[in-house]
Amino acid sequence: MDKFVSECMPPTKRPRLDSVSGEDKKVTYRRVFYEVLDIIILNIIQRFAEISTLKFLGLLDQFQFDTFANNFPEKAFLALKEHYGDFSDLIRLKSELSVVYKDPDMKINSILELHDYITFS
Repeated sequence: MDKFVSECMPPTKRPRLDSVSGEDKKVTYRRVFYEVLDIIILNIIQRFAEISTLKFLGLLDQFQFDTFANNFPEKAFLALKEHYGDFSDLIRLKSELSVVYKDPDMKINSILELHDYITFS
């Protein structure tokens, strides 16, 4: 069957850029460049469109714990509540975060170290 198909249908070729009728080669390359650029921009916009929904990750920024101890990050907490409010006890979580922010032992270099400290202590 493959032999029959290969004999009946010539393989398709991608059209060369310089074979576009009525267009200068430089204009063709410019057009293709901007088409590729538009596709890249659209993909970047789509990929990062919902990054603002991850504001709640700022709740674990260990470099801000001193600031958070005095001024709780309500915007980040509201972002967490908006996306995961149905899955957790938010009053208890806010209380626990306040304790973490005020505890000097929690001022560790990374979130992974903080996780290990909380998990294995």
